[in-house]
Amino acid sequence: MESLAGYDSLMQVIGYPCVSHRLQAWDFSAQQIPDMTDERRNLVCSRCKVHNDATVDISQDGRRLAAIVPESHPSMAVCVYSLEAGQLGRLLSRVSLSSNTISVSLSPRGRHLVVGLPARRAVTLPAETQLMAQIYRLDDSSDQLALIKDLQFNSGEMLSRNVSINCIRWLPTPGAGLVYGTNRGKLVMLK
Repeated sequence: MESLAGYDSLMQVIGYPCVSHRLQAWDFSAQQIPDMTDERRNLVCSRCKVHNDATVDISQDGRRLAAIVPESHPSMAVCVYSLEAGQLGRLLSRVSLSSNTISVSLSPRGRHLVVGLPARRAVTLPAETQLMAQIYRLDDSSDQLALIKDLQFNSGEMLSRNVSINCIRWLPTPGAGLVYGTNRGKLVMLK
């Protein structure tokens, strides 16, 4: 498991707000509420960024969890952790990103991960395309996520209006594609 001792206190000293959360896995199958007072028990991720349900995702088979993890400001990492009983919380793979991250989503078969990125705020010259998301392949033989595709906005009109995605998710059926929503109210499906 990653070692991040002192990160929150360091961020408070240099003036950044402490906005990280831990994730724990709890079994409710016995239809009883387990004792959740131990903050180290069933720990999956010691700190991550949770703003809404798009910043954490669990694979359909329940074996993996993807989360956005703060690094040194403003960098982020996207990490994939094991949810399996014998390996709970084991860091399986990660990728460091130089920009903020908006959302993560594991594909229906758990082989790919899409990462939603914010729009660039200060653009001096209008560009024809803008990076909005990246697709990574999860490789069991490596702890690094392999970038396989950049997804871009291609409309000059959309760029001039400062369009950004709010959330991007895989559709639940394998091969059906992706869906994303924008800050301008558009819902777009990609196949």
